[in-house]
Parts: sequence; C-alpha cells; structure tokens
Amino acid sequence: MRLFIGVRLSPDLRALVAREIAALRSAIPDVRWTHEDALHITLRFLGEVAEADVDAVRAAVDACASSKRPYTLRTSGLGAFPRMARAQVLWLGIDDGGATGAIVECLDATLEPLGFAPEQRGFTPHVTLGRARTRNGVRVRDHEAATELTVDGSMLVDRVELIRSHLGRGPARHEVLHAAMLGGGTD
Repeated sequence: MRLFIGVRLSPDLRALVAREIAALRSAIPDVRWTHEDALHITLRFLGEVAEADVDAVRAAVDACASSKRPYTLRTSGLGAFPRMARAQVLWLGIDDGGATGAIVECLDATLEPLGFAPEQRGFTPHVTLGRARTRNGVRVRDHEAATELTVDGSMLVDRVELIRSHLGRGPARHEVLHAAMLGGGTD
C-alpha cells in the first residue's frame, strides 16, 4: 500500500487555503490544484509498504509523536519547487519554530532501521497547493495574484497521521490508517 506520514490541515485552515486556491485557478490555469480535502503537510513519503511492515511503521510514528508536544503553526506566503521561475510544485509556507522539522528528524532516525532511508533533500515544511501540468513548469512571477499570495491562518498541531493514498482516476483519496497524538495524548 502507498503510505505517507503527515499532518492534515484543520477544517478551518483547509477552507481558508481552498479559498486562496480558488482565486489562483483563473490566474494560473496550467496547474493541477490540490483538492481541499487533500491539503496536508507531508512529513515523510514512504511509498509502497508491505502490509506486514505497517505495524512497525505505526510504532515508529507513535514513538516520535509521544516525544513531541503539541504546537501551533502559521501559514505564510507562496513558494515553489524547484524555483519560482520554473515551478513544478506551488506550495504554501509554514512557520512553526522548527517543531515540524523536529518531528521529521525523529521519523528519519526511527524509520531508517526499518529500511526507509532519510530524505536527502532538506525538509521545508509546506502545504502543496498544486503541480504544473507541463514539464516546463509555470513562471509564477508572471502571475501577480500568485506573487502576492499570503494566507494568514494558524492551527494547533496535536497529531501526526499515517495515511494511505489511493490513486486512480481523479484526485488521490487519502485514508487515515493511524493517528498518533503528540505528547502521548489521546484522541
């Protein structure tokens, strides 16, 4: 099964971000925009994981979540991978005082013995807003509405989730397999 570990945005923050995406749709038509229900922060993409290994991954997520405290994150401005001049991925930045990165570091250390090599690229906490439809990407600076985008939202992060991604026709569907509460709390 195709898995990732992430933080889903709260319903209020998802709605706020979705409104901003709606404003960008007409300004930048050559982007596949993320559906509101799928807005999240990916902490670790695991890819295909055998069902026999899911319990060990779940235990790793629990261990990291229980060692961290709940925190507040704030959204910020628009960013792009690899760069604004030729964006393949448009994203919304996250300010959280390094809390999300600390969880990722813990996950890297805990998952590596299970065969999941740490990501070689540095971690930038973000919410993917959309992906370019072409290999050439989009020139974000050519779109005034995009360059001025700032989403002023916040949410309490109190859990990390193990999520299964179902691919098929249309947008990916996400199924939460396990929620690990930060600080060892209960849902």
